[in-house]
Amino acid sequence: MEELAKKASSPDYSQVQIEAMQTELQDLATEINDIVKSTEYDFNKPFTAAGQAISIPIGDGSNIDIFAKDFSFNAQGLDLTIEPKTVLSNIKKAITNLNEYKQYLNRQVARVEDATAIIKSELESAMGVGLDDFTLDFAIETAIHFASQLSQDSSTALDTQANTEPSKALQLFKER
Repeated sequence: MEELAKKASSPDYSQVQIEAMQTELQDLATEINDIVKSTEYDFNKPFTAAGQAISIPIGDGSNIDIFAKDFSFNAQGLDLTIEPKTVLSNIKKAITNLNEYKQYLNRQVARVEDATAIIKSELESAMGVGLDDFTLDFAIETAIHFASQLSQDSSTALDTQANTEPSKALQLFKER
């Protein structure tokens, strides 16, 4: 949209070309507004005027709040054929608005990352192990080792199965 407005204010384009740019600008505004209206989280449309803030608990008693903000673009009355500089100014305001919100979201992401690091550290401390030690390769090696042990000693496998409570076995199957 910004590029269209810049082009429209240039003397290098004919009236017919600028009218085509106006149509494209309207189409882009419609597309933006369709995206804004269709973005939804828990029946909330946070990027519309009716949107509500989203509060996400992060585990230490605090929350990350994602404030709702209306990002619809009102292109009604904006005409590249008459006032391309006014159109460009409105588009730049919308871009600035989006960039400020992006910075706000980046700060919220940083808070979540900090909280996650603290929770991970507390878990590692409580368990006395590093969570980085639990990798997919380690899990595969462990599963292969146990499968090998059970296949070599069938009586142990039968004892293990016999000692498993039916409710626990059912739970394990449901989790898979």
